[in-house]
Amino acid sequence: MKKLIYLFSVISFIVTSCAAGFSGTYMNRWDINPQTKYAIQSGSVKVYNFELVNTSANNCTFNIYTNDGKLFKSIDKGEKALFSNLPFNGIVIENKSAVGGSLQLYTYINEKGLNVVPKVKAVVIKE
Repeated sequence: MKKLIYLFSVISFIVTSCAAGFSGTYMNRWDINPQTKYAIQSGSVKVYNFELVNTSANNCTFNIYTNDGKLFKSIDKGEKALFSNLPFNGIVIENKSAVGGSLQLYTYINEKGLNVVPKVKAVVIKE
């Protein structure tokens, strides 16, 4: 009987672990060098609602381009760009200023399964 209870407990734990997933706010912050372009890359192809916020201490402007290369928005210090139902991949950030700044990504994720939190990074585009 003890073995049966133990086996049931282990099976229940495994099932609930697989169904648990992640629910909460995902944030990431990047330092953006002056006069540089960055591309956002992620291991996920899912679409999300997310925002990019210019959290720079200096007065700098970021141009944000969508994954089709069109200018989406220019954001100054304290402003944000809101994205709806887009993947992270392919978004381009360009710092047009002579000073460095910082940009923060916010998104709310509510998904089931293992490894659902995307790994999002900003990579320098070499021209």
